[in-house]
Amino acid sequence: MSRRRATLESLKPKTLLPLADLLLVNASVLAGLWLWTVRDDFRAFTAEFVLARTHWFLAISAVWLLLAAAQDFYQRRTTRRLLASLTTLIGITGLLIVLYFAVYFFAPRNNTLPRGTVLSIAAASFLFVGGGRLSYIALTDGLSREQIVAGLRPTESPDAEGNGSLGNREPAPLEDEVLTVQEVADHLKVSHATVWRWCKSGKLPAFRVGQQWRIRATDLSLVMNGEPAAD
Repeated sequence: MSRRRATLESLKPKTLLPLADLLLVNASVLAGLWLWTVRDDFRAFTAEFVLARTHWFLAISAVWLLLAAAQDFYQRRTTRRLLASLTTLIGITGLLIVLYFAVYFFAPRNNTLPRGTVLSIAAASFLFVGGGRLSYIALTDGLSREQIVAGLRPTESPDAEGNGSLGNREPAPLEDEVLTVQEVADHLKVSHATVWRWCKSGKLPAFRVGQQWRIRATDLSLVMNGEPAAD
């Protein structure tokens, strides 16, 4: 698991996730075209049928990727949080439907897809991409079922000044466990380097496991509350 997690993180979300999402969106278009032939008894789902509509694979993929980038779907604050990912994905899917319907009412009918097919594509892309994002979060963070459910709960936003201090924050309560530097950074919404400096300077009590810092959740809670950490 640790080797697989390291491999996924080394690829970086902004490289791995867009490519994976494009593959899933194209799979959604293919599924939508298949459903179109199922509803239409006069059509057969053949290679010729799919190849004649190749431009829709390109168009929907391009629009989807542009909407995802505009909605910050590949920013770290979104890629590591299940609730943020699903909320953003709902917005992307909704905008895709609205944009297509706007085109549908002005373009010639012989150059458009049926509205039911577009809805099928949108629903399939939400399910496929949402499932892919859930798998990515689970694989990179090693989430348990309980942690995935907890990730659906809203968390407190960082202070208005957005500085790297430990005070003036009200993050969600932590259980008594050992945390990684990245988990603390995600919880406090600061950078990995900031937490690493706190650990190295002693501002945040921590201990080493090999070359990695580890922080006890109880120590983190005490420091955030302005109390001395236990020895």
